[in-house]
Amino acid sequence: MLRQIVSRKSKYLPYLIFGVLSLLIMGQLLRSGYVLTLDMVFAPHNVTRFDFTGSLYGLNSYDVYINTGLPVTGFLKVLSYVIPMWVLEKIFMFAMFFLAGISAYKLVPVKSQAARYYAGLLYMINPFVYVRFLAGHWFLLTAYAILPFAIIAFLRFLNEPKRVNTIKMVLWVTAIATFNIQILLLTLFVFLVIFVFHLSQKKDIQYFWRMVQRVGIASVAFIAINLYWILPILTAETTLLQNIGSIDLQVFSANDPTYGISPSIASMYGFWREGYPDVRDNISWWVILISFIILLALIGFIFNFHKKEQSSVANSMVLITIIAFVLGTGVNGTYTLINDWLFQHFPLLKVFRDTHKFVSLIALAYVYLGALGIDIIFSVIPRERFKNVIAVSLMVVILIVPMVYSYRLFNGGFGHLTPVDYPKDWYAIEKYLNKDKDDFNVLFLPWHLKADYSWLKNRDKRLTSPAQAFFSKPVIHGENIELGTIYTQSQDPIQHYIKFLFQNRRKIENFGELMIPINVKYIILAKDSDYKSYDFLYHQEDLELVRETAHLVLFKNKHRVARIYEVDDIAYINDWKKLLKVSEEEDISQKLYIVGGKTETVPVDSEYKAISYTQENPAHLILDRQPKRDYLVLTESYSKQWDYGDNTRLEAFGATNAFVTDDAEISELKYRRFYSAYLPAYCISITSFALIIIVALYRLLIEYGNRLNKSSSN
Repeated sequence: MLRQIVSRKSKYLPYLIFGVLSLLIMGQLLRSGYVLTLDMVFAPHNVTRFDFTGSLYGLNSYDVYINTGLPVTGFLKVLSYVIPMWVLEKIFMFAMFFLAGISAYKLVPVKSQAARYYAGLLYMINPFVYVRFLAGHWFLLTAYAILPFAIIAFLRFLNEPKRVNTIKMVLWVTAIATFNIQILLLTLFVFLVIFVFHLSQKKDIQYFWRMVQRVGIASVAFIAINLYWILPILTAETTLLQNIGSIDLQVFSANDPTYGISPSIASMYGFWREGYPDVRDNISWWVILISFIILLALIGFIFNFHKKEQSSVANSMVLITIIAFVLGTGVNGTYTLINDWLFQHFPLLKVFRDTHKFVSLIALAYVYLGALGIDIIFSVIPRERFKNVIAVSLMVVILIVPMVYSYRLFNGGFGHLTPVDYPKDWYAIEKYLNKDKDDFNVLFLPWHLKADYSWLKNRDKRLTSPAQAFFSKPVIHGENIELGTIYTQSQDPIQHYIKFLFQNRRKIENFGELMIPINVKYIILAKDSDYKSYDFLYHQEDLELVRETAHLVLFKNKHRVARIYEVDDIAYINDWKKLLKVSEEEDISQKLYIVGGKTETVPVDSEYKAISYTQENPAHLILDRQPKRDYLVLTESYSKQWDYGDNTRLEAFGATNAFVTDDAEISELKYRRFYSAYLPAYCISITSFALIIIVALYRLLIEYGNRLNKSSSN
């Protein structure tokens, strides 16, 4: 009787169970308010620290990030005007855990329901998910949650490579790409290993060439749909990956000084950032739990090694585990020499400077092989009635182990995370800034990418700067990661210009004037982290203290600023130090200063004059009138992609853009790269996606019609 209850198939029971578990994991996070974590920032109408508009139009030319998540962030941004973003955040969070459980439940090819539930439980509740959840790597976890669905689609594609299965596989892999590039690469790696083992079993040359053809078609379809991020990356002059070196690998490689890197990786731990509460510190017998998990996986492998229907995937999982383990230890562990050589000679591996991400594959293998092991165990238990006690007891242990091993994941990381709303004075400052209809930038301080914010209710107060996500006006905030010996990896000249100013803050009394080249009208100083080191702002002659609240200080620049302006005179200076000296005697807005030049110029009468414009889109600015002076200045980060016709481009103040007007009858500025790379890529991706959806729906309708015809004929 009990065995029948355990093995009874219910269509909706798994959804109910994993849904309830997802709610239990969230716990207190279901309360109203935002859940703000280290790397995940939700705000009223934005998600994450990346400038959505800048990413959409490709304006972030200096730090081209592999931002595949534009469709997701854009969709959430639109929905936020109908549904509060904090509600959308909780839906997102729920879906992340729920999909992880359901996908793993469906992935494993077993008869035992206990084995299926074990797979779902372990995949959604493990140390890897725990630490990534607390760190705010939710896009990564969502891609991780979808991974089993992609593997299911790939296996169906291998067994029956018809058009519908090809489309399903491409769409699942695209869904992964939309959330996280690292999990995408790991997915393709898993596909490759399974494909090789699958071909080794078939030993059919005709099948091989047929599959190569199908894989080629699938690859073309995938590239077409994902061209919106592939083309910008391939055509970028520079990306963040090019800045990743040996120091990055040392800082971000797996780390665990207490338990050792290799044991930690095998146990699904080893995240590079310390400070998160660890189950191992509370349960001295945690080794028994992970040993039990590994034992089940070994049983699954050993007893399926020679089974034709299971061996290709089971053997693939073992190889994947070994490779993921070696790479996961990074350059700080046992395999330092191997990994250092691999990272030096295979540049794509730089994407995995955070080597702990390989643990996602170890978790996948434990889940798959462990479920096979459980299925074997339950298949050999005798069916006599008195033996049911053994089966039920074993089932209870099997299902409890994953939850005990990562019990701190429940209730928002065991209370580590707590919902909170932004302080009222943040909303007040936002309202104040929006009343100013001028076109300006806001400088947000303290100048750190990540800082501790006292108003957070989390145990860990460290948060990626929320200013760009929260405030509607364009915000300039620090991109300096400040980890180990790495101060910043940003190549944006405006970032370096501001860094220089802060390094020389004690010499500056005209900070407002020095903000003119970057169009900063307001400065927000958050009373957090090392904010007292910015006291010099109170003593600036050209800054007005507009408002001071419990959490923020707002300064206003007394100088006029504009996004676009014109001047007649040009001057060449050696460096920014010279600019500081010049600014003490002259109004630097009256001239165009070129840093690094040595050309002698004859001073002329010059006057700063702002030029109003109409924004066709952020990459196309139409001037309301033609410039009357010799030089046109655009206070955006310098980029060779900004064009003013064919006129000569200059780097203004060593940070922004300027053009020689030459009395040309030109009245527009264009960001060329948007029209040459981004816009065509968007058009191809949208068209390709629409076509594939239409084909998929057409094939499904045909199949549905065929089923109806068969049922009616019977």
